[in-house]
Amino acid sequence: MPLTEVLTRFHGRLLMVGFGCIGRAVLSLLLRHTSLGPDRIRILTDKDSHRDVAEEYLVGLRAEKVTPENFRHLLGEELCPGDFLLNLSIGVSSLELIAWCREAGVIYLDACIEPWEGGYYDTKQALLDIVQATRGRGRRAEGPRRLGGPRAPVGRQGEPRRRARHAGVGHGQMPRRVREYPERGRLRRRGLPAGGAGLSWGTHERHFLADVLGGVVWAMRHPDRGIVDPDEMDFREVLDATLPYLGEMVGKFTSWTPLEYRGVLLPEDVDRDDPWQFKNVRVT
Repeated sequence: MPLTEVLTRFHGRLLMVGFGCIGRAVLSLLLRHTSLGPDRIRILTDKDSHRDVAEEYLVGLRAEKVTPENFRHLLGEELCPGDFLLNLSIGVSSLELIAWCREAGVIYLDACIEPWEGGYYDTKQALLDIVQATRGRGRRAEGPRRLGGPRAPVGRQGEPRRRARHAGVGHGQMPRRVREYPERGRLRRRGLPAGGAGLSWGTHERHFLADVLGGVVWAMRHPDRGIVDPDEMDFREVLDATLPYLGEMVGKFTSWTPLEYRGVLLPEDVDRDDPWQFKNVRVT
């Protein structure tokens, strides 16, 4: 793919909430690879310190803190049905924004599941909250049937705010867990107007910007898919958008196992009968 190729045509507007290092870097990619012009992109952030970056790209910036009290008013002024909300903020409730976008007919994408500022709690509860908000008030949300499943509707659990390298994008599509989260299937079938996906890679990942671009392109091409997680995206389609920014990608079969060179320096408690047991991967 040429580095100037337009990957998707989008006729609405895009509001970027948050303008930290990821937002400032991904702005040029959005202008390069989507049909969006500067006049159809707006930035909503609580700081005015990077206005010069937005002005360099002729993009409007609104410096106003998003809070539980004003988020509906702010989003209502900036977005209409068919527009796109790209949430790259911290301290702004993903749950509230997802629910608002569903009601407003706005496409939604975020980079991780966030609570309101100062409100971090178990993200498994965040999943239940999202189910409750998108089903309607007053009905009890059913929880996951297996406690060992993912902790949030954003894909598999890994290190905090980090996934296995490009999982769901560069390493194949994982099976959907509809049986673990029965509500997810119902949400898709209802044909929700807002497509949501949390990417949940940490900002320390070098290829993170390409991941955000791939997610935006996919969501713009599939605005009616409902609430989805990264594993439910077509990884080939996302990878096509990200490959030029990932460098050389090589996959080879080898005979390596986690037992190689284990116990050379010090004795280790490993399972030599089954090399791929988790205890052989974990370093204690």
